[in-house]
Amino acid sequence: MQSGTETLIYDKDGNLITQLGTKYSVPVSLNKIPEQVKDAFLSIEDPHYYEHHGFSLRGIARAAWNDLDTGSLVEGGSTITQQLVKMSFLSPEKTIKRKIQEVIHTTYS
Repeated sequence: MQSGTETLIYDKDGNLITQLGTKYSVPVSLNKIPEQVKDAFLSIEDPHYYEHHGFSLRGIARAAWNDLDTGSLVEGGSTITQQLVKMSFLSPEKTIKRKIQEVIHTTYS
């Protein structure tokens, strides 16, 4: 195990997209991860991953409704693509402005 390395995110062509934080990790190619692990990750983080183009209006609307209902920012509504954009390019603040930036960056990147 490597210690103190950053998590590296690559695109489908093997080009480095970004580096995320200092983590204790060992690089693993995507084809080495069992399908059950991929499916479990998607079912928890983004169950409609294959049905949208990086952002989910349904997820954002659901989160907005719950936030309005509770009077606070309690739900995110982000897809895993939006989460990657947030961690790579934006701040972690919970604001409508940042959510709009996520959608724009996800759509035009």
